[in-house]
Amino acid sequence: SLIISLLPRINLGDISSFEIALPLKTEQSKVAKILLTSDHSIDQNKLLKQKLLSLKRGLMEDLLTGKVCVNSLIN
Repeated sequence: SLIISLLPRINLGDISSFEIALPLKTEQSKVAKILLTSDHSIDQNKLLKQKLLSLKRGLMEDLLTGKVCVNSLIN
């Protein structure tokens, strides 16, 4: 917050004459497709994480209550 207050302010009039290069529509579409694919992958991984955490909780409960024994796995 302190750093932001030390920066000079930029007025719209100062930058209105600047030309801003925009990517072609095809490039924008490619970037959007990549981002959508990444978002979908993130969403799928979040769902998988929730499922795995739920499974872990269930398995830990089984271990702590003695429903499942792991002695055979130790040997």
